[in-house]
Amino acid sequence: MFKNFISLGNYCGVAASMSKLGIRNASGPFDWFISSDFEGVLGCLQNDFEDFLKMDHLWVDESKASFRDIKYGFCLGHEVKTYFEREYASICEKYMRRISVFREQIRQKTCFIRAVYNEKELEYIQNNNRHIESIIKKGNPDNEIIYIVSKVIAGSEGLCSPFFVVDSLYNPKNRIELRALFDSNEALLNFCINNMDEKIRYKNIVFDLRKENRELEYRYDIMNKIDKINMNEMSIPDRISIYGAGRIGKYFYNKVKNKCQVCLFIDKSPKGAVSYEGVPVIRLGKALKEFQEIPIVITPCYEFEEIKTNLLNVYGDLNVISLTDFFVHI
Repeated sequence: MFKNFISLGNYCGVAASMSKLGIRNASGPFDWFISSDFEGVLGCLQNDFEDFLKMDHLWVDESKASFRDIKYGFCLGHEVKTYFEREYASICEKYMRRISVFREQIRQKTCFIRAVYNEKELEYIQNNNRHIESIIKKGNPDNEIIYIVSKVIAGSEGLCSPFFVVDSLYNPKNRIELRALFDSNEALLNFCINNMDEKIRYKNIVFDLRKENRELEYRYDIMNKIDKINMNEMSIPDRISIYGAGRIGKYFYNKVKNKCQVCLFIDKSPKGAVSYEGVPVIRLGKALKEFQEIPIVITPCYEFEEIKTNLLNVYGDLNVISLTDFFVHI
């Protein structure tokens, strides 16, 4: 039985699915970014995070909303809320806390979980098992590692423990799919459940459910308010753009599309979508071109000030409107 399960990437679906199952005890340093190079992860562990997030090794996206650690090959797309330079110190501080917890955890018996990125990585793992084990056992000789392999990557190859083949293609379309990485492999589920203290796992599940319910309650409240908007009584520009191409942004779009022309969706992480009902979806930082003068309605109300600041930093002078402005007369 393990004291800890810890994600080694390659994407946030591993940590999110661990949380749902109740086997994630704390936020880890590899939970919430893309680590497509497993050798980079191993190098980071072997070096004990030397130079991790050091400014000299970072490449910042033109939007200033995401950045890469080019030494280790990590892409951090969720950390910046407004502007990279302004938040760099606090991001580093957060990760140093996670690394400190990580160092303590791996001294106890720990099972690492890695979602294999591609066929090349699978071959590397199969050919370098001894090297990988020497790294993951540095903290404790009883530490182990298991691998989740998408069925597309596994192909017809007959894989057995420590490999677990799943149906997921690592491209979740929503949060439900993001948290369902383990669900298609009963052997994987049983392995995790049977190797974690039941009381600790249930405690983690309760914590996770409370957090998820708070987020669901917020979304429901916002969508309920959108439903109550009387468009006949509201003054709205003839043309708008919408910041936020997620559930709330699309819900608001369907409310206003017959009242005005929605020209564009802007999103920090559009998840590969290029359009919604014919309306273009662009990543924050991409040029607005002819839409520069069009008002932008920010749908994530709880982050309005941060998003507004980021939009102004990226695009200059804009007419920015909060979704809550439409709730005044409800």
